[in-house]
Amino acid sequence: MDPSRRAHGAELREEGVGELVKRLAAETNTLVHQEIELAKAELTEKGKTAGKGAAMFGGAGVVGLLALGALTACFIAVLATALDHVWLAALIGWVNGWSGFDRVGDEVETATHLVLDRYDR
Repeated sequence: MDPSRRAHGAELREEGVGELVKRLAAETNTLVHQEIELAKAELTEKGKTAGKGAAMFGGAGVVGLLALGALTACFIAVLATALDHVWLAALIGWVNGWSGFDRVGDEVETATHLVLDRYDR
């Protein structure tokens, strides 16, 4: 055994019960405060990571929406060429787009739940 630990143990044996209880309370208080600070630091780090992920997810959504708009315009242009009626092609494209939004909404909801479940752990 280390001589310094032996000396420390001897010091503790010489102290009264009241002093030992005071020391225990002070050290417990310090330990609790250190644990709280550690938990705050961990939550801050997780929050930063989740924030970056949410920003990327939002950016991907915007790019996906723009791509969907471009594809819809292309689809309407092809239909207008084939049908010789621009408004009919636009109506068909609009109906097709709304039916696709329903499917995309379900997939976005599923992806959001997966992301949130990952960061809840």
